[in-house]
Amino acid sequence: MCAVTPLAVGLLYVTAAAATDRTLLPAALVLLAGAVVTARLVRVTSSAEPRERSRLPYKSFMLTQYGACLTQIAVELLV
Repeated sequence: MCAVTPLAVGLLYVTAAAATDRTLLPAALVLLAGAVVTARLVRVTSSAEPRERSRLPYKSFMLTQYGACLTQIAVELLV
């Protein structure tokens, strides 16, 4: 479930952005790319591993959030 949810959110965001407001599409694509990385990390890491490695999915998730937000800010400044 933890690997599927980010992908579902990313796909839904891309679909909604494409259907309603194309200025959201760059941020949606960043979010989808980050969701793929996060989902993969969820599948290959375990909470039983050392803390630095077990936190990789969370770090990926947070970097994705920052990336999507910064992308949207950049789009808004350029439009």
